[in-house]
Formats: sequence, structure tokens, C-alpha cells
Amino acid sequence: MSASADGSILADMRASPLLYVVDSALLSLVAANAEVLEIPRGAVLVREGGPPDALYIVAEGRIEIVLERAHGDVAVDVLGRGDVIGDMALLLNRPRSATARAVRASRPCWTSCRT
Repeated sequence: MSASADGSILADMRASPLLYVVDSALLSLVAANAEVLEIPRGAVLVREGGPPDALYIVAEGRIEIVLERAHGDVAVDVLGRGDVIGDMALLLNRPRSATARAVRASRPCWTSCRT
């Protein structure tokens, strides 16, 4: 679903403490290029070690952050509405440091930050 099809993306972005301070015009531009993903329960949004290619904001649902280890996954956080996923990978231009997967059906909106 594109941003134009869902006017709530801008509101979801404004709910994020990280994006709250972003200029309204810039945030509107980002929201206009964002998309909403439908993530079923248990599906992986990003995988540890993956490329830093997008920023995600949880619009609805719960996303669990886990570290994948040989002895099993280690849960380190659960994110909800307004929380951001992928900001550190983008800022540092490093691979993803953790895996993010849906605890329940979720709707993160995302925007590509690479050209």
C-alpha cells in the first residue's frame, strides 16, 4: 500500500520519538515515498547481517528484536507503534545487528534510504 492510499503513514511517523523532531515538510516527503507492509505473525522483517537498505516504523502490531545464536534466538526487545527499526544500521552504514520478526500480524511502514 502506498502512502497516497493510506493517509495515516504520516501520523504513524509523527508518533515515533525519533522522527518527532524532523521538519514537517521533510517528514511529509518521506511519508509520500513510504509503503506499508503486511507482516504475518512469525515472519522476518529484517535479518541480522542484512544490508542497511531501509528504515521501518511500526505502524501497528508488535515486532520482536532477536539476536540469532547457535544455541537459539535471544530476544532483546519488543517494539510497538511508533518504534523505529533499522536506524542504527543506516546511520553507521553497517549490516543489521539483529533480526526483527513479527510477534503478531503487524504493519510496519518503511522507506528506502538508499538510491
